[in-house]
Amino acid sequence: MKRIFAVAATIALLCPALAACSYDCAETGPETTYSAVVEFNSPEEVNVSVCAEVRLLPDGCDMLPFALYPLLFVSEESAPVLPSDLASAYPGGFDAGEVSSLSVTGDAQGFDTDGQTVCVYPDDGVLSTRTGKFYFEYTLSLPHNEMRYGYDDFAVRLADFLPRLYACDDGFTQHPYLPIGDPFAFGQSDYDVTVLYPEEYALAAPGEVSDVPGGSRTILEDSRDLTLVLLRSAEVYRAEKNGFSVAAYAEDGGSAEFAAKTALDAMCVFAAAFGAPSRASLTVVRLPFYGGGMEYCGIVYVSDSLSPSQTASCIVHETAHQWWYADVGSDQVLYPWLDESLAQISVILYFRRAGMGAFADALAATARDTAARYAGESSLDVSRSLYDYESQRDYYVTVYCKAAALADGVCGVLGEEVFCDALALFRKTYSGRSATSDDLFACFGENASFVRAAMLSGRFT
Repeated sequence: MKRIFAVAATIALLCPALAACSYDCAETGPETTYSAVVEFNSPEEVNVSVCAEVRLLPDGCDMLPFALYPLLFVSEESAPVLPSDLASAYPGGFDAGEVSSLSVTGDAQGFDTDGQTVCVYPDDGVLSTRTGKFYFEYTLSLPHNEMRYGYDDFAVRLADFLPRLYACDDGFTQHPYLPIGDPFAFGQSDYDVTVLYPEEYALAAPGEVSDVPGGSRTILEDSRDLTLVLLRSAEVYRAEKNGFSVAAYAEDGGSAEFAAKTALDAMCVFAAAFGAPSRASLTVVRLPFYGGGMEYCGIVYVSDSLSPSQTASCIVHETAHQWWYADVGSDQVLYPWLDESLAQISVILYFRRAGMGAFADALAATARDTAARYAGESSLDVSRSLYDYESQRDYYVTVYCKAAALADGVCGVLGEEVFCDALALFRKTYSGRSATSDDLFACFGENASFVRAAMLSGRFT
């Protein structure tokens, strides 16, 4: 029996809202708040009710585009994965998900979808008050896979399963979903989500988590996303140090302890190098995942198929994204190198500061050697957008290897203290905002021209 889904009254009490605009948006907005009740009965039946509140809309907004990530998983043609990676992402064969019974009410005249986006048309009251509340209801049937969104025998991965208003600057940033990289551009929002689930599951969630009858509630502020994981038979290890806290989930206690302690140590090292992040807690989940690792705000995935050294590097890399993505954002389609390369150079810096200089040097050498090995196969232009990549290898070699190697070279020329001071200024200046490559370079002050030339063209003279 369903415990709840006709939850319009419940969701109304939780209060969220939403709005969008078809052209210029206010410099500071719009502001969005999401409240939701999620009823997880099984991977084949997840009932979702969301109230989205949008404020500070510019005059004349006549359409609000909300990305609904699960829509991409309903067919093999739209699935967010390259054809060459389908077998790895779907080890049991392709399995389609479904989004059914979708409705949008509240301050909406109507809506439609294009296979990726829910386009909501606000009523006249929203146009006059620049504020609107929109109520989404839908049921999810999750695909069986090892991707960001889906499930297997161990974990149910609810990544980006709520509708999200696209980022708005001089208009909404609506990139088509690309199967390479992280093709997202979203601003920060507040989330208040209650999840109801069977007793045999545990919830791994970011934010401030508390127990409620039949489930859990998480409150997450100033976040670019909300991702939750439901786990069967998972062990959890919690660690605290210097005001930071980490909760790590894994199939066994030893793996959970290693993940928690590694992430916590990385948080302390990065806070000393770049300044404290906006969020002092992190959840790490070790699970089946074909992509190695994946960052979200306050929670990260780490694949359980990695070697011990790869696991350590992956945990540190995804932890670094709490600075370079969760805190300082960017358009990950136009500037894919920005957050990924900073996260990877942060890994090298971490191991150097943790007294493992030989391992750090080996990581840097591998990045340089890999970039050199494939130099003849592509331009390896670090400044390319995701639209310009044709393969995962091209993307990986450029963004993770060449860009990280160049950043390590810049660090070597300027000195680690000067380099880290510039990154600390970058974090402080753009915390809670979205930055560009030029914004990063400007933080190097008198060295800006040198850093630009070194990073974008490999010129160190």
